[in-house]
Amino acid sequence: MSGTIYLKSNVELHLSNGAVLTGSLNLDDYPNYYHDKCTASDGYTPEKSRKALIIASNAENIAITGNGLIDSRGPEFYVNKTIPEGGCHWPKPDFPRPRLLQLVNCRNVKLEDVSFKDSPGWSFWLVECSNMVIRGITLTGEGKMINNDGIHLDSCCNVRISDCYVNTGDDSIVVRAIPKYPGHRPVSTDIAVTNCTLTSTCQCVRIGCPLDGDIRDVVFSNLIMKGRNGINFNNPLHYATFRPEIMASGVSLLVERVLFSNIIVEVNNIPITMNIAPELSLRKLGGVSFDHIRMIGGKPCEFYGSPQTMIEDVSFSNVDFDQAPVFCNCRNIRMFNCRAAGESFAFVPSK
Repeated sequence: MSGTIYLKSNVELHLSNGAVLTGSLNLDDYPNYYHDKCTASDGYTPEKSRKALIIASNAENIAITGNGLIDSRGPEFYVNKTIPEGGCHWPKPDFPRPRLLQLVNCRNVKLEDVSFKDSPGWSFWLVECSNMVIRGITLTGEGKMINNDGIHLDSCCNVRISDCYVNTGDDSIVVRAIPKYPGHRPVSTDIAVTNCTLTSTCQCVRIGCPLDGDIRDVVFSNLIMKGRNGINFNNPLHYATFRPEIMASGVSLLVERVLFSNIIVEVNNIPITMNIAPELSLRKLGGVSFDHIRMIGGKPCEFYGSPQTMIEDVSFSNVDFDQAPVFCNCRNIRMFNCRAAGESFAFVPSK
């Protein structure tokens, strides 16, 4: 059992077969962590927590490897384990929960083969890191916990994620570019995710939030997605008003050159969502392609731009929708060899 572990440059944390590293339940064993990349107000810091079980800062050539297990004992941090009527998750505790892994401004990172279990907060928060390989890991979290996102890439570049199994109560894989101060426009780019199985009681994949910087050159391929929602580009108003100082500075999301191919989506809600709240204006949400996608969902796919920012340049090739998708405030939508509910689908642009 351990409190916070600090990984330094040129160090490999190796967990051999049968090894189990367990997180402490005493919050005093997790000192608050500060870094010049993460010094905004606690309103910005995810879940108002500066705590983590494993932390690396300004490090290079680091690794977590082996066939052992890291168990953060997330459910034991929850006081109330009664799901509210109509909800999916236990209520959040009113104290900051530690993350399992936080890497800030690191390069040449390898996470390989290890199993990670039950982070009390976001499982991995990877901030402004480069040249990362995440391969063959198993990352699971109790489905009734909220905000236990799986792999959260924040302003990262040159990332390869492959052969992983991620099953969490919140988003399985997230790609964002979170501004750290007004006027800051970070970039997430050159990211490839392949040969993974993703399950979530929230979203399997989330791309961006309305006040993010640039997200571009991202590829998802050969995936199986199951759970509540599949692929999500969701930009609600409350995600923007959460940080009024960033909103006032004029920073907004740009998404382009994002590719999805060879994917099965079987969810009980919405397989693919792309939306922008009517009150919001983004720099761009477009340049997205879907190729060889098979999907089953409880609701149809939704594509809703805003009057200020249309969703644009989205292509579908060899896609089987189980229900006809809905489009509004979209332009340059292209379809080739697509079907809805087994019938050939003739796309008519929305007016």
